[in-house]
Amino acid sequence: MFHGGEAPVSGWALNMSRGGLRAIVETPLDVGAEFKIAVGDAEIHRPGRIVWVQLEKDGAIVGVTFLDVPRPADPPKHTVWPEPPNRE
Repeated sequence: MFHGGEAPVSGWALNMSRGGLRAIVETPLDVGAEFKIAVGDAEIHRPGRIVWVQLEKDGAIVGVTFLDVPRPADPPKHTVWPEPPNRE
């Protein structure tokens, strides 16, 4: 259940990790929207932010990052891969 908008939004968790979850929701949500999220019958509501939305026929699939997980202070902007060895 997503709490924090005009009305709670029901959803089903497809998968969940320490850092976030992917869920099906009945009402499409906006990228960047923040909610308190309850999974299952848990009384704990974790803060989360919608990071992507895939619209579907009967709602949407959303990606959520949990805001209560420590993150690096300054994550790298990109990864530089070394040149592959010359195999001639």
